[in-house]
Amino acid sequence: MLRLDPDNAAVLERHVRAETTFDMEGTLATLSPDCLFEDLPTGTRYRGREGARAYYREGWDAVGNVPQGSRLHVAAPDYDRATLLAQIGAGR
Repeated sequence: MLRLDPDNAAVLERHVRAETTFDMEGTLATLSPDCLFEDLPTGTRYRGREGARAYYREGWDAVGNVPQGSRLHVAAPDYDRATLLAQIGAGR
């Protein structure tokens, strides 16, 4: 079974927690300074952390608050980690 490196797993868990609670600074802190987000349908590219800030702001403003009880689904072969991330995303 494939397992994440513990350091990478810790970053992923921090990222998921920050992203699902709309914590912009926490989310950006988990990204590399030269990250790249691509919106394939529109062809828009968001470069670096400031680009990622714009990407998240647009998405979060469009969606608003996540409905109570919503679940985060993480594709991971390690079921326990996926379950943990789902619980973090659900605010448990």
